Amino acid sequence: MMNQSKKEGDIRDRFAMKLLLTDNTELNDQEVQYFKEHPEEIDEITAPVNVHKFFLWFGSLLGIGLVIISKLIEIQTVVFSRSIHFKEVLVSIVFEIGVALIGGGVTAYLLGILLNNQQKKAVEWRQQIRDRISQSEK
Repeated sequence: MMNQSKKEGDIRDRFAMKLLLTDNTELNDQEVQYFKEHPEEIDEITAPVNVHKFFLWFGSLLGIGLVIISKLIEIQTVVFSRSIHFKEVLVSIVFEIGVALIGGGVTAYLLGILLNNQQKKAVEWRQQIRDRISQSEK
């Protein structure tokens, strides 16, 4: 059961990555079979949280790396001994880019949490609408 759930999650993740990174929207047989078994997920096709987390972690780690590099440049005395102004400008630029990446990653992560909560509520809401409409038609 757990292995099947992981396999289904992998199919969803691969499909989301394909939509995110390519222009190809054609379905393969495995994807068609998955959505045939899970038609309720057709309306919910978005990049899953794991895909978002990957990009957010990558950006945040890149930002942390740039902050570290800026501090290493700052304490470096041999390479930048002639031009202290160039060194200060370089440190400032690298540091600010790093901080901006970290801040952007944290902000996007928090907004992603809010968006995921909204999407879950919207799924429930759409299902209630469908149920109520079908009940009223009976």
